[in-house]
Amino acid sequence: MQISQASLTHLEALCELENAIFDAQSFPLSKRNFIYHLKKGNIFVAQEQTQLVGYILIFSYKKSLRIYSLAVDERFRGQNIGMQLIEYVKDLANAAHKRKLTLEVKTSNKNAIRFYEKFGFKIMKILKEYYPSEDGYKMGLECWV
Repeated sequence: MQISQASLTHLEALCELENAIFDAQSFPLSKRNFIYHLKKGNIFVAQEQTQLVGYILIFSYKKSLRIYSLAVDERFRGQNIGMQLIEYVKDLANAAHKRKLTLEVKTSNKNAIRFYEKFGFKIMKILKEYYPSEDGYKMGLECWV
């Protein structure tokens, strides 16, 4: 598997993956959103051969990186693709001298919370009514810079 910065050539595959993974309640990214973030260089893709199997969307701030979205094709789950995408972003954070990685997650998404905790992410605060019908957690991971 290879991870690289996404380009406009990945647009259709990103949209297909997004629509397969996220329902309307999860606010899937639109084609327009993807184009914007592709042009900004915020998306990194995981590929097996030429097939897109996952992506991660990040935002860069002065002292931190924020993971906005992470998706892995259901047919490729259990193959550590999500783990490798997180490790890739951790390396980016360290190379850019960022102090922290952050993200938000629904309080009901126990699988995702456990996944992030494996990397050392900790719940920093509860975000009341962050999602339409539930609270969220802001989670963070200190980087080693």
